[in-house]
Amino acid sequence: MEPVSEPISPALRKLDCLPEIVVYEHINWQGWNYRTNMNVRNIGTIMNDQVSSFVIVKGTWQFYKDENFLTPMGGPLGPGCYDNVTRYGIENDQITAFKCLEW
Repeated sequence: MEPVSEPISPALRKLDCLPEIVVYEHINWQGWNYRTNMNVRNIGTIMNDQVSSFVIVKGTWQFYKDENFLTPMGGPLGPGCYDNVTRYGIENDQITAFKCLEW
């Protein structure tokens, strides 16, 4: 039996164009994680000051030590797997906010 394929709707095509990031509690993509395609002004009780690694699926992202995108850390980073934030100029367990600069 052959798989049935349907055309991708325009709405789903737009989803493929969104930026996406996954942040992790521990180095090497371990522990709790939070996936989003939105700017985060304050990661709050979810994972505030607990991010140690991340995967940027799409877009160029900037990380911040303080809420409301204050005190940038490191430079803007593009798609890739980042196993330990300290390798990229970001203090461990200090990320409070992040936003996508372009995608």
